[in-house]
Amino acid sequence: MMHTRKWLVGIVLSGAAVILLVIISSLMHNPNRVIDQEVKVESSIECWVYTKELAEYMKDFEKQNPQYNVEVRGFSSAEQLYEELSAAISANAAPNLAEINGIYGVAQLADSGMLISLKDHLAPDVWQKLHPAFVSQFTYKEAYWALPIGGEIPVVYYNANLAKHANLDLNQRLGDLAQLKYTAEKLTIDVNKDGEPDIWGLGVDSKTPWFFMNWVNRHNLLDDRNEAWLVPLHLWQQLVFDYRVMKPLHHQLALSDFINGNVGLFISSSSRTLLLDRYIGGKFSYNVLSFPIFEGGQIIPNASGLALIHSSSEKMQSATRLMEYVIDLKQQKSMLQHTGLIPASTEAIDLLISNEDTSSKEQAILEMQKQFMRITPNRSDYDRWEKLKEIIEKLESQAGLELEPLMNELVVSSQ
Repeated sequence: MMHTRKWLVGIVLSGAAVILLVIISSLMHNPNRVIDQEVKVESSIECWVYTKELAEYMKDFEKQNPQYNVEVRGFSSAEQLYEELSAAISANAAPNLAEINGIYGVAQLADSGMLISLKDHLAPDVWQKLHPAFVSQFTYKEAYWALPIGGEIPVVYYNANLAKHANLDLNQRLGDLAQLKYTAEKLTIDVNKDGEPDIWGLGVDSKTPWFFMNWVNRHNLLDDRNEAWLVPLHLWQQLVFDYRVMKPLHHQLALSDFINGNVGLFISSSSRTLLLDRYIGGKFSYNVLSFPIFEGGQIIPNASGLALIHSSSEKMQSATRLMEYVIDLKQQKSMLQHTGLIPASTEAIDLLISNEDTSSKEQAILEMQKQFMRITPNRSDYDRWEKLKEIIEKLESQAGLELEPLMNELVVSSQ
């Protein structure tokens, strides 16, 4: 019995020795195996976005770069993200990357000291490949505070079925604001003759300050003189109360009204095209027209950019890799189709325009980039945005409101 136990123990020890020799031999012939496994430690990047489709680009980045883990938090609007980001910066709880818009807030965020100037983090030739009107919206105090990845412009969508019924030919651009008023009147219909329109000629999306700003700008700048604000204020008042083509205080519902066929013309963002395609489906035909502006004015786009926020050098380096991925030509060429944003890359824009697979709506939107106006950030941008929202609400709440006090308020908020 004793001999049998010794024999079994011997077999076990011999087997263990053989296995150990195999492992040692394998490691000697594959010295990088253990090292390779250790390299796969993930670097986490926290990114906040309001263009929710950008999350798909983050996932693709992860797949191609498994050493990175991107945590994406989505927001319902640029405004909501800006407010939460400002609070997070104050509480020292900001993400590594954040999508910000170029219309307001850039100067405040830059002056907070928490954003990183990107001049030393990205190659100089990167900026030369981007649309200058997008780059300028993030250029403040001779530094770049966000990397433009795309942008949107104001446009006018129209219900082609309603236009045909009203004998309107809208295949060409709306030449001017007089034509906008005329067309909106023709598309306003009181079906049951009760004195209240059942189909409104014009609906305006919720970014009302942006559309208003595009009616104020003249001679390549935002003119803050009183008279520059008078004409658009009067126009807005006429659209609501004199011509009765726009339902007052209804901007949050204008999108759904257009989708349901209850609005003829819809002033909105070029980035809405994907959503409109999805929800209108085959209910009716719609198309897009250029945004009508006053003579001497240009289109003010709204750029989307990724801002790098102070953190450890490792985190910032990882976040920079992600930024470089999103701005690569391959991703830029798909930006319009996947997110609704006009790509920031001028090469991507040119390639899409020359591509016969680009839809007529997309072609029309891309062609408008020739009219873009360059503006730079100012500390008054956010105050002006908030004041415009407040004044537009006042303007639509009461007929015959005196315009001079409103003009004075706007001028003060812009200084």
